[in-house]
Order: sequence, then structure tokens, then C-alpha cells
Amino acid sequence: MIRSKIFATSVVAAALVVGSLASGGAANAAAQAVGTCSTSKTVTATSGASIVVPVTSGGSGDCRMDPGAVSGAVRALQAELNSSCGVRAGLTQDGNFGPATKAALQRAQAKYGVTADGIYGTNTARALGWPIFDQSGSCGFQRI
Repeated sequence: MIRSKIFATSVVAAALVVGSLASGGAANAAAQAVGTCSTSKTVTATSGASIVVPVTSGGSGDCRMDPGAVSGAVRALQAELNSSCGVRAGLTQDGNFGPATKAALQRAQAKYGVTADGIYGTNTARALGWPIFDQSGSCGFQRI
């Protein structure tokens, strides 16, 4: 009787551990399923102004960029960080996500209250103010 209770308790404990690992693995897989920002696209804001934002090759704005990336998406991020609407980073808009871009992104992340890890992802994209320009060239910003 005692052995069967110990066995039953062990089986339940093992099931709980496996279940928690499986659900954690699913959450991690979902987080990693976000595509890589590889290009940019122009989006029309409700005001009619244009916003250039990083996107995946399939056009999704739900994407991620890490230091070391080289792409048009990085160039769009650098433009935002350089704008008077951003942190006025003074970056060369070369599409290379190097140390200067990472540092500028960390400043912007801190400014907008998201984790300042220097990685561009969904939370950072939502927090940043993307520059919009009207016909006169004046700058405002739009959150996406």
C-alpha cells in the first residue's frame, strides 16, 4: 500500500514536471517564432503621413533584430533613432547593427520604458515613436 502511494505520487510529480517543461518549451518556441526584421516598408498613418518601419521579408512588423544584423530594417531603425522624434543618435544609416546602434537603441528603450537590452523586438517596436513627415517636412511621431 505504501509503495503504491509512493509510486502514484512519483507519477503525478513526473507528469507535473513534464507538463511544465512542455508548456515552457511551447512559450519559448512561440517567442522564437517571431521572424527576423530584414527589410522595411512604408505604412500610411491615420493622418495620411508615411512611416517607414522594419518588417520581415513577408511584410510582418512583428519581428526581431539583434546586434550584428545587416539589412534595410536596420537602416529604418537607424533613421528612427537619428530623427528629431527619436533620440538624435547621430548614427550612420548604413544598415549595420553595430555597437553604436545598440547603444542608441538602449537609450531609446530606456526613454520609452521598455527593457534596455539593445535588441529590437515587439515591445520595442510598440514603444518607439516612428517619425512621420507631412508635406512640409515637419516631424511628428506615430506609435505602431
